[in-house]
Amino acid sequence: MKAIKNVYEEFGVLEYWIVDPFMKNIRIYELKDGRFELFDDRTLMKGKDYENLTDEDKEAYTPRVKSSLFPDLEVSLEDVFMEYDSII
Repeated sequence: MKAIKNVYEEFGVLEYWIVDPFMKNIRIYELKDGRFELFDDRTLMKGKDYENLTDEDKEAYTPRVKSSLFPDLEVSLEDVFMEYDSII
């Protein structure tokens, strides 16, 4: 059985997102030369996780992901995972 990633590569899917509600993480892969490469990898950081970042990392941290195909499409991790917090 082929991994879904391999099927997507075979059929030329240009971009796919993996959303992990437990880790509050979104990974975006884009197709380049027939193979998927990681385009963006973001984890929602709050509380102690955020506080433990260095000042430089806090400055660089962005709780949003952008599509490689649609540059104007930006998704807030807080919006994606907000409702999930109320479920668990």
